Amino acid sequence: MTASDNRLRTRFSMMDGDGDGVLSGDDFTGLATQIVRTLGVAPASPKALALTRAAVIWWDGLRTAADADNDGVVSLAEYARVVHTRAWFDAHVRPWADALVDLCDLDDDGRLVRSELTAMLLGTGWPIASVVAALDGLFGQADSIPREAWTEFVAEFYTTDDPHTRTNAMLTGAETGGEHR
Repeated sequence: MTASDNRLRTRFSMMDGDGDGVLSGDDFTGLATQIVRTLGVAPASPKALALTRAAVIWWDGLRTAADADNDGVVSLAEYARVVHTRAWFDAHVRPWADALVDLCDLDDDGRLVRSELTAMLLGTGWPIASVVAALDGLFGQADSIPREAWTEFVAEFYTTDDPHTRTNAMLTGAETGGEHR
């Protein structure tokens, strides 16, 4: 399996919250709920509500683009056929990435600290090896990163076919069956 195939399967698995082998709207709103709970943010706060709205945007865009048989869910095969271009990402996934950054930026300073991202990623079930490897590469020796650095990392994870992308660090542990949620 190529890194690109593994990244595709990892993304699918990460989103399939109930593990039933298909993606549904409940998987996306469930992921938002889990992240809000993990970070200890009030569910009715503007940031939490924005994340849930962004999850719906992401799901609606994916369902519209990928649900070829109109059964209301997206299978791995349907998901794999969707071309995750930068334009598609910007229209459907970037609102999620931006809302996620807002939620993780607990002090609203426009920067993310390692502990904020670590808590979110571990809370959603990413393997510790994936989290450590990815954040080591992203943060280097810095204590914090600008929000744009994380958003660009997410965009690269969802859109690149480059087998040498830095986002392959998220696959560390995932290819050995690490759970995502």
